[in-house]
Amino acid sequence: ATVVAAMKAAADTHGLATSEPHITLLGDAGAGTEAEMTAKLAALAGIGAVPCIFAKSGAVTAGIGADGTVPWNQSAVAVPAPTPELSRAHRTARQAFRGESVEAVALEGWAPPI
Repeated sequence: ATVVAAMKAAADTHGLATSEPHITLLGDAGAGTEAEMTAKLAALAGIGAVPCIFAKSGAVTAGIGADGTVPWNQSAVAVPAPTPELSRAHRTARQAFRGESVEAVALEGWAPPI
């Protein structure tokens, strides 16, 4: 609840809308029909719960532009720690949505998108 409140406060500070708390595993899930995307999403069903541990308490404001404005999609970001469970979810998403091989995803770890 503390992270949610801090994210809301950061968004409110910049007059921006809040969103449901979530973790972005892929910046781009690709394209496809509804059936294709549903099938790809099904590959993530067996992952189970992924504990979220935040490396920094509260929310941070990121992506302030040269004009001093904050992009809507980076108004309230809390950075999660790269746990083994989160890394596994990221690898599974890359395989399902991008078709990357087991070998390719094993070489690169998940890092927060900031």
